[in-house]
Amino acid sequence: MKQRGKYVIDSFSIISYCEGIKNSVKVSDIFKSALNNEIEIYTSVITYGDILSLIHKHADSVKVALFIKTFEQLPIKVINITKEQVEEAAKLKAENKLGFAESYTAALAISENACLITGEKLLGSLKNKIDILFI
Repeated sequence: MKQRGKYVIDSFSIISYCEGIKNSVKVSDIFKSALNNEIEIYTSVITYGDILSLIHKHADSVKVALFIKTFEQLPIKVINITKEQVEEAAKLKAENKLGFAESYTAALAISENACLITGEKLLGSLKNKIDILFI
């Protein structure tokens, strides 16, 4: 399924890493592999926006700025969404009862032929469409 060394990371995994919570060590190891040019990690601009929205909702502007600074240091390439990915995301959302951001993350993984890094169990319903690495 996936091309070796290509991954898409979701908001759950990024937030886990930034907050140092549940399974952040696994995510840290994945980031180390990317820094060593062993793998490539992508996320969608929708996922980035989803994380920013959550932080704005629950934190002050200082923490938002800290997250942005931290995120910019991570070995993640933020990818814009294409019309085809929007169409795929809409289909995935409708068929699998996924959230908005999760459907875009999954659509990006499908279009990039990449393994999806997640801690969201709902995304397990897509295991027949994409490789999934649960953290």
